[in-house]
Amino acid sequence: MQTFFEGPFDNGLFRDKKWENKSAMIIVPHQDDEINLAGATIRNLIKNGIRTYVVFCLTCDRLEPVETRAAEGIRSCQCLGVTDGDILFLGYSDGISADSAIPFYNAKEDMPVTSFSDKTETFGIKDRPEWCWSREKKHHSFTRGNFRDDIKDILLTLRPDIVFAVDFDHFPFSTVPLSNFPFSNFPLSH
Repeated sequence: MQTFFEGPFDNGLFRDKKWENKSAMIIVPHQDDEINLAGATIRNLIKNGIRTYVVFCLTCDRLEPVETRAAEGIRSCQCLGVTDGDILFLGYSDGISADSAIPFYNAKEDMPVTSFSDKTETFGIKDRPEWCWSREKKHHSFTRGNFRDDIKDILLTLRPDIVFAVDFDHFPFSTVPLSNFPFSNFPLSH
């Protein structure tokens, strides 16, 4: 597969010996954010031998078929050098129904939300289940609490040495203040 972002990555920050046998996690809202907002960083990490996980939080099912956007994200990550098994999906919907009137990440902790496509639980695509299904063999309802718990679980399970988190995009139908996610409530040291 053809890659891009070729360049002198051997002179980057992650070339130092202290990064040998380390891992990184890039957490992005949805497909295209990995390439647009962290592409060079991902390539730099990979070129310097750092195992790199890419976690897609949302499914992008509001305007396009999930399979289409997931395939784009997978291809993009593969072009950057991310190992197929290190491309992960949380499976939350990025749209909300008119009945819900609020995205799950702005809702109360355990308030279930329905997507534009009338989904109420996390979901994956063929041959690529979402994180909670692959771990627990059950889907999680679209709630802020479940989303936070899935982020916490993926961090504590994979224990990356460094985490890059990209803020959610601003869309006309939602805003996502980072203060909604109290990630400081759990330790990540190991």
